[in-house]
Amino acid sequence: MTSYLLILLFLCLALGAALWWRQRQSAHPQAGLTHQERTFQAALQTALDTLSLPLRPFAKVKIADVLAPGRGRQRQHWLAQYAELKEVTFDFVLCDAKSLTIQAAIALDHGQRGTRTRDQLIDTACQATGLPLLRFPAQRHYPQEPLQAALTDALPAIKAHAQTQRERAHAPASTPESVPMTNTSSPRAVEHLSTEEFAERLSLHPRALLAMLARLGYLEWDDNGELQLTGKGRRKGAVQWDDERAKRQFQWSVRDRHRATG
Repeated sequence: MTSYLLILLFLCLALGAALWWRQRQSAHPQAGLTHQERTFQAALQTALDTLSLPLRPFAKVKIADVLAPGRGRQRQHWLAQYAELKEVTFDFVLCDAKSLTIQAAIALDHGQRGTRTRDQLIDTACQATGLPLLRFPAQRHYPQEPLQAALTDALPAIKAHAQTQRERAHAPASTPESVPMTNTSSPRAVEHLSTEEFAERLSLHPRALLAMLARLGYLEWDDNGELQLTGKGRRKGAVQWDDERAKRQFQWSVRDRHRATG
């Protein structure tokens, strides 16, 4: 009888530990980073602050969510061409601090064998889309001087990529049909976009966008395990509702910083 009680106690402790670990992982999405990656993240943030660059770093973002087109045959073609990269992540991406548009990617070189071909494939994919890719050797300590120098050298490419994204986002042919349009001769301060439209505007997969918004505090998990708006998200003009399939939907108020002047 005592042995059964010990087994039951062990199972209860194991279940409690598993639940605690799951909750800890949900509350701290960066907990999966290695010591070298956490050290680099801290050094990178210090460099960005020192240089006063309006960029925010995000860790472990899937390459397919960044580089693959949002939908349709073009996305399927990309996933087929770069099938090896489907589950591979960038170590970090640098996003515009306000719009969250991805401006550059960062890869840490761990010097592992067998990754040379994959690195070449990543380089090719980034070059094809014009996304600047910065590579740094993985190490225990990251001095500020070379890190800041690398960021400064990459600034022209980052700015050029940002300009290209702005031109694509505001090209008439790329305007989503479901977004209500006003007279182009009058300025409009805010657009109301669905999650899919917002993700396409930022060249992200919708799931990657939702994860990013959750990390920024605009979304949170409710008791049923579904995402819901936070007070911060509502103050920014976002709304949510459940459609006829009981699926949570969101609409985002996105400020148009390129107003018409005519």
